[in-house]
Amino acid sequence: ELMKFSEARNHESNEHDFVMMFVMQSRERLGISPQQFTKLQYLQADFIRGFAPLREQMEMLQMEVQEKFGKIGKEPDSEYRERGAKLQRSIMEMQSKFSERAVKDVLQPSQRAMLGELLHGQHRPEQSGG
Repeated sequence: ELMKFSEARNHESNEHDFVMMFVMQSRERLGISPQQFTKLQYLQADFIRGFAPLREQMEMLQMEVQEKFGKIGKEPDSEYRERGAKLQRSIMEMQSKFSERAVKDVLQPSQRAMLGELLHGQHRPEQSGG
């Protein structure tokens, strides 16, 4: 149990940015029904499909940077950093769009409230007496 908790703490920042994944992981605590879970899985599949080309571009960019700068031990120039930042923004936008859909279209109001508590009250482990 403790291990799981500390692991969760380590990944906290990025996982909480992607609320849809957090909802999937916390489905027991949120009381997600099987029907809701199916909807979440469809959303996740859509996300993975939409995300694939972005991930590919990211990988290509990293390879290019490694090729051009990594081998000579230099920092990538501003053009490459800008491209990376743009991709990063697209990914974040996509994540928040899907998270919004998950929260709006799938969760009940009470589950939404609980999600808010889970996301913000993360640092109070003594409250999770399950």
